[in-house]
Amino acid sequence: MTTLTATVPMAPSNDIGPGLWAFIAFFALAVALWLLMRNMNTRVRNISYRARADEEAAAAARAAREQGQAAGTSSDAPEAQPTQGAERPDA
Repeated sequence: MTTLTATVPMAPSNDIGPGLWAFIAFFALAVALWLLMRNMNTRVRNISYRARADEEAAAAARAAREQGQAAGTSSDAPEAQPTQGAERPDA
């Protein structure tokens, strides 16, 4: 004998949520993002400081060269060019 039963669709449950593991994963991503942004900010600030120092050094060299020319002392020897990356060993 066969029994026929009506299937009642189950209502969605509101008891199921993301849970503790989802919170832990989200928190880990937030901490990783904070660390990456902090590192990037430090690197960009260092680049800015280096560029400003390079500009100041170039301006000082120009001023010294102009003072030398204005005083009438000129040297026939070419100026020494710094080697690429000599002042930035970490770059």
